[in-house]
Amino acid sequence: MKLGRIYGAAVCLVVAAICQNPQASNFEIKTSLGYDFISQEYFLDSVTTDSTLSLWQLKTDYLDELRGRISFRYWSGEQRELELQSSFEQSNELFRIRLFADWRPKLGNSKLGISTELERRDRYKGVSQFGDSYLFGYTKAFIKIPVSAKLTSKIQFMSEFVCFDSTSEFSFDYYRFGPKIGLTKSFESFSFLNVNLFLVTRQVPDSAELDYLNFGLDGSFFGLMDGGDFDFYARFERKDYSRADRQDDHFRFDFDGRGEINIRGNSIMRIELRSDFVFYSPEDQVNFDYGRHLLTLLAGYEKDGWGVAIGPEFGLLLEQERSLNTVENYFEIGGRIDLELLKAGRFFGSLESTLGYRNLKIEDQLQTNFVYERINTIGNFQLGNGLNLNWLFSAEWEWHDLRQENSQIFLLSSSFSYSL
Repeated sequence: MKLGRIYGAAVCLVVAAICQNPQASNFEIKTSLGYDFISQEYFLDSVTTDSTLSLWQLKTDYLDELRGRISFRYWSGEQRELELQSSFEQSNELFRIRLFADWRPKLGNSKLGISTELERRDRYKGVSQFGDSYLFGYTKAFIKIPVSAKLTSKIQFMSEFVCFDSTSEFSFDYYRFGPKIGLTKSFESFSFLNVNLFLVTRQVPDSAELDYLNFGLDGSFFGLMDGGDFDFYARFERKDYSRADRQDDHFRFDFDGRGEINIRGNSIMRIELRSDFVFYSPEDQVNFDYGRHLLTLLAGYEKDGWGVAIGPEFGLLLEQERSLNTVENYFEIGGRIDLELLKAGRFFGSLESTLGYRNLKIEDQLQTNFVYERINTIGNFQLGNGLNLNWLFSAEWEWHDLRQENSQIFLLSSSFSYSL
């Protein structure tokens, strides 16, 4: 198999690099066994052949696979100036080959970085579908140049491509590339501010209408203060598609902020705010302007690597109202509890659970009020002797007045690995 020969050559390249300089290098072999699962389930009323109503369940498993993986990683230098990695992953119907390289040479006071990735995925069993087999490539290069003792400039360029073996309406070849320039300002107590200007263009050979130009400004800030910390991220962008009717063209603003302070002893208060606003071009008769917001207020206790916090959470969606349009505006309120446990070098786990109620401005045959439960958990457990277990699990349930409108969705990604 041609891909097998390519992967074998990549492994030989990594091993050869180690043999040339064994004392100044590090090498890792990792094997892992993982399981991924994504499923959605909801209920509908259907009319049977005898014209009587019956309840039936519609369930779709988007992903349900057990996968094995082996990877080789090599890095050299005290600052890991060079890193090479290759991996082979196989599930019951698909396999993936991934090659990765990262080079960060010294340039005096400046920093240069070049990273590139190449991935090939193929279906070798089962019914082939559009988008199953593709080649993906990504490259990013940057240089950081000090302007003063606490101010650094950064210039970056990225490019990526995807080539599918067979394309469709939902899987198409494309190329994306563009520059980013920015400044980083550092402050006392390890606080810093990042501001960037970016420009990205996408080219789709099979459909010029899907080409777009995306440009804007983003920034982030992390601050430490006596008894607490806070951070935020904001992004403002414009995206223009190559469509005559200007459909999907829009301005977008996103904000994500978080702050935490110590009240007394080990007691803490935390506030989180997420907002996004989207304003479509006036000529767009399909999409509608909207603003969506989520506010969380928590109070809790932290001590010796564990913590608990509880409080209310509020959600709001405000969509532009137009004639002949049914808006999806809603207000939701819930109670959230966060649990965290950390044991350095051994275990990390977090659980976030929210139980609430969503009240819609307009109820109709397609949307009704409901009670919801959302769970998110991640964890990493070092079992010792190179053994490691990690997982990510998310789930959401909706309970409506009519059982046939209930829905649920699950997402699980897990891995058990062994490193040499």
